[in-house]
Amino acid sequence: MKHSAPWTTLLLTIVATHALHAQVIATGTVIDHVLQAALPGVAVTIEDTDIGTTTGAAGNFAIRIPAPGAVLSFSFVGFVRDYIRE
Repeated sequence: MKHSAPWTTLLLTIVATHALHAQVIATGTVIDHVLQAALPGVAVTIEDTDIGTTTGAAGNFAIRIPAPGAVLSFSFVGFVRDYIRE
């Protein structure tokens, strides 16, 4: 059974690090909005790039945003893929 589209509550903080190459790092925690439990192993990727990571045991992630307007994709087995525009 697949959960509906709003499958997670995502606590997302965009942190700008202007020191090297003006990179922006997105950090956050992915949790199941029904169970209020962290989701480890969620694939977090930037659409149309090869940039990606997975959430850790506590549902935390950090990913480099290559350009303004990038779209973060969140996917996990048994859930509908979700997207957030940076």
